[in-house]
Amino acid sequence: DALTISERIRLAVQANIYRMHRDEISVTVSIGVAGQIGGNVDFSELFSAADRGLYDAKGRGRNRCVTGQFGAYRHPRSGAKGYLGDPVAAWLPLS
Repeated sequence: DALTISERIRLAVQANIYRMHRDEISVTVSIGVAGQIGGNVDFSELFSAADRGLYDAKGRGRNRCVTGQFGAYRHPRSGAKGYLGDPVAAWLPLS
């Protein structure tokens, strides 16, 4: 599945030592993952969920893979409530 593949990518990037000029640097990645099993979810909803997973991964300390979810959600930084299908900039409070 997508989360397993993302985790393999994350581990492969982390395992390498990268060279820039004479310096060796380590690199890590954070990956947001979303998938659809049945139902009618369009690309923008999937992308938004994956984007939310990415921000969640960074908020948890980076260098990890997190699955974004659909439905009611609380923003990890601001605590604002919103719907995962909405773009980050257009979050509206839930009633």
